[in-house]
Amino acid sequence: MIEQFSGTPQGVFFGEPRPFHGRVTPLDSPPVLTMPHPLRMTLAFLASWRFIYALLWGLLAACVPATVPANLDDTPGPPVIVADGWYRGVTFSARYPDGWRIVTGEAQRPQSVVFVAPDEVSTITLQLGDAPISGDTVRLAQQIRLSERVTVSAMLASPDAAWEAVRPVYENTIASIRLTEATNSDG
Repeated sequence: MIEQFSGTPQGVFFGEPRPFHGRVTPLDSPPVLTMPHPLRMTLAFLASWRFIYALLWGLLAACVPATVPANLDDTPGPPVIVADGWYRGVTFSARYPDGWRIVTGEAQRPQSVVFVAPDEVSTITLQLGDAPISGDTVRLAQQIRLSERVTVSAMLASPDAAWEAVRPVYENTIASIRLTEATNSDG
């Protein structure tokens, strides 16, 4: 029995249905599922990756704190100027030794600075106010009164091998400590 058929064969298709014009015989097999178009497969694959990507970003966003942590809230501290061989802070200034590295103190603490020698072991620490003396290598510590209201604590930390070379540098640095001009004019 041969029938004439015009239209779309019955079945499930991934792609667009195509019109079918021709003969269907009982020996012919029903239309087989057609493979999807390669572009459609790629788009479907990318769509699934977009979902996973968006999900991962959503999970990572949940890890961000809702408020700024306290240690980042105070980050920009008082201004410091390092130029022409001088360290100039808000309250006091000092000449720093040639070739030494300068490390400023924490923003939320009183003004302080550490001059680090090229040997990376010897240090000269200057801090506003009374500073606790700590460490096994602290050789000298003294209080320097710059005015009625301003005292600077100075400490030299150095190993035995560098002591003789670092002591004159420390004494020159201590002798250079002054009130910053803005502090002088305020009273």
